[in-house]
Amino acid sequence: MTNPFSDLFELYPTASWVIFAIIWIAVATGAVAGLSAAPWVPTKRREKKALVKSLEIKPGQIIYDLGCGTGTLLFALAKENTKANFIGCEISVIPYLIAKLRALKYKNVQIKYKNLFKQSIDNADIIIIFLLTKAYDRLKEKFKAELKDEALIAVQGWAMENIKPSKVLKTDKALPFYIYKGSDFR
Repeated sequence: MTNPFSDLFELYPTASWVIFAIIWIAVATGAVAGLSAAPWVPTKRREKKALVKSLEIKPGQIIYDLGCGTGTLLFALAKENTKANFIGCEISVIPYLIAKLRALKYKNVQIKYKNLFKQSIDNADIIIIFLLTKAYDRLKEKFKAELKDEALIAVQGWAMENIKPSKVLKTDKALPFYIYKGSDFR
């Protein structure tokens, strides 16, 4: 069986390097995201519904999804709260590009290609995270240094160690959300 791309590679010898570079960048950024905070795992429909129903988002509030992936949860919230401002941060190229394209339909959503640990969150009213627990210690320090006392933090999946959540949202057959306040990190 012959390679269907052999003519292309003969005509354009750099094409194979370009394709290799694109694949390498996608894989490398996905690996960095997975190693630093979490691999991409979309939020399930039940979990989205629970958070959309429970968070009381007010007009003008600023909501960050740190490690937003393709924006599944961010867009569900933005659709229901058109007067609030949503910012998603993602470092893995493929999910970032998908979220960036999806954001074109929303005036109240901004997607950034940015490391979540380097994103300033001092203006955040609500933070959403769905990350591995290995990222929590760094996040606790970030929250302590940057968040307003009244900011809410919705942590999907696993509670933060040694900090009592003010509320736990549990639904059948879904990961819980642990709700904290910025003042809990002081």
